[in-house]
Amino acid sequence: MEKPFPAYRGDEPCVFVCYAHTDAAQVYEEFVWLKADGLNLWYDEGIGGGRVWREEIASALNDARAVLYFVSESSVASAHCNREIGYALDADIPVLPVYLKLRKTTTSTCW
Repeated sequence: MEKPFPAYRGDEPCVFVCYAHTDAAQVYEEFVWLKADGLNLWYDEGIGGGRVWREEIASALNDARAVLYFVSESSVASAHCNREIGYALDADIPVLPVYLKLRKTTTSTCW
């Protein structure tokens, strides 16, 4: 899946985005309108080649005004997302959850 735009780099306030890559199609749709509304978004597209991943994540979190956490079954099960959210909470960075619609994997009938 192609990323919608480069992650924010600059000195203005930004929001760190935490999501599971399996949710990218749904999450990237949200990115587009958030950016169009003027929000500066940093997400893992912003990690350059040859960089230390954990250091880049920690730096981006420390620079963020808040974390936008796209909550899904996949993100809750993701070790990466759990570390990012744990770090944000430990650093008193506000975490704003956005609950993604759960996809029904089984059918059931109630009588």
